[in-house]
Amino acid sequence: MYRLMFALLLGFILLGANERVLYENPRDSSGWVFEGSRRVQYAVARSEEEWGSSLAKLEPPPRNVPDVDWASEFPILVYLGEFPTGGYAVQIDEVTAKGRTIVVQVSRQSPPPGAVLTMAFTYPMHMITLSRDHLVGMEKVRFVSREGELLGEVDIF
Repeated sequence: MYRLMFALLLGFILLGANERVLYENPRDSSGWVFEGSRRVQYAVARSEEEWGSSLAKLEPPPRNVPDVDWASEFPILVYLGEFPTGGYAVQIDEVTAKGRTIVVQVSRQSPPPGAVLTMAFTYPMHMITLSRDHLVGMEKVRFVSREGELLGEVDIF
């Protein structure tokens, strides 16, 4: 009986060790709905030079991107681009390490029909930084929707 319990416990530990949560957003986006076909743009980098190159590929280039401490941080940014009104949002919900892949779960929101909106251009963006310690042994960053749809992938080795 004890051997069976030990074997089950060991199995749970080994299975759980393959996936670990690196970041959880406290803001609940489970009710968010996104209508439209706009793709999520993203940027990650191991160095300041890579970061500048990654940001330059985004359309249009994002404004007011926070600074990164390159000695200790690894930035992850998701971006929707330009919208003519408010009411749009993008958010990193969770970041997990699965094997050699960092998985970034992303949610998007668009305004509901008939909503009162700010009449100004908006640039929905969300950026977080992880400790560079989390990069050890990692080979790629995969971006997925809350529903599990693959949004994109970046090699980081």
